[in-house]
Amino acid sequence: MNVPLLDIQPRTLKFVVDLKKQSTCVVQLTNTTNLFVAFKVKTTSPKKYCVRPNVGVVAPKSSCEFSGMMATSYFLSNNALISCTYLCSVGGMSLLHDVWWRGK
Repeated sequence: MNVPLLDIQPRTLKFVVDLKKQSTCVVQLTNTTNLFVAFKVKTTSPKKYCVRPNVGVVAPKSSCEFSGMMATSYFLSNNALISCTYLCSVGGMSLLHDVWWRGK
């Protein structure tokens, strides 16, 4: 059985388009496990979208948020990918760095 590590809300990002300023959408990640879960958010159009923070760790049975920001005058026709993995310990951050940045 494949159990999701994170519950993601909302499942679809919706931006209110204002041609004079940047549009933002907040996403909540909830760790449904008893282990630390690391995440990384990627987009198919990094020049159009900015995600902050784009990497992080969610403690067991807790939540965190990230913001997706869309630059002005772009239409939504792209995708975002949220990758996640278990962490054996909080000391595993150096290993996590290797996984995220070497395994692009």
